Amino acid sequence: MNAEDGFQLWSDRYDRQLDDIFAVQDEIARTIAGQLQSTLVTDRDEPLVKQHTDNLEAYELYLRGRTSLYQRVARSFENALGYFDRALELDPNYALAHAGRADVFGLFGFYALLPTKEAMPKARQAAERALKLDDELSEAHAALGLVSSLYDHDWKTADGHYRRAIELNSSNIQARSWYALFHLCWTLGDEKAAIEEARVATEIDPLAGYPLALLAYVQANFGLHHNAISSARASVTRDPNSYIGQRALALALRWAGDHQGAIRAAERAIQLSG
Repeated sequence: MNAEDGFQLWSDRYDRQLDDIFAVQDEIARTIAGQLQSTLVTDRDEPLVKQHTDNLEAYELYLRGRTSLYQRVARSFENALGYFDRALELDPNYALAHAGRADVFGLFGFYALLPTKEAMPKARQAAERALKLDDELSEAHAALGLVSSLYDHDWKTADGHYRRAIELNSSNIQARSWYALFHLCWTLGDEKAAIEEARVATEIDPLAGYPLALLAYVQANFGLHHNAISSARASVTRDPNSYIGQRALALALRWAGDHQGAIRAAERAIQLSG
């Protein structure tokens, strides 16, 4: 579509067998690039869409795992770990699934669902396994950034992993959100950089509640309570069943002095999380 006048420039329809999904992704990417008359810097024989596994069932399990992980409640972490483990049973060399396991254990430690000294080494091991399989995997670098910052307190290494994760995949909203909150906000106290990084994550996926919740955390930490409330409310609007959105709203309202509103949001968060 032409953004200026809404005129349709080009469209096409793709009817394929589901087991050809990886080929369809690449075909669509190439067709769009060609229609936009982009210069492809990659070799014609190399896929534009990186295929991390040949197993379609493993790919679907990975996507289910990521979806569960974003819900950020105890049962969703356990569900996510189950999905990633099943994906690895089908394809033991599926680097993304190893990175998913790293995120689960990192968040197990963050939320104290496992003892930190048990969870964080497992997160590191899974992330390093993923990088051995694919040393340019953004998700694995983000997972190591979390471990380095929250467990090792090795700020320099954490910064390197977060930056590398974003460099490899600028659309990785989790990497950007973690970098904004855990490193730029909590570690460096860099208000301008933290808010900008968190805001970019919200622009990458405007329909997602998660990055808005993380932006609310960052804004609240810097005393921007009304901005934080606005971001948290937007997060809850996009995903009413998001624990992390309700938790961010409770935090922002409490720091703004609206204790009754904070209690209501906290009760909803507890109801969602169990």
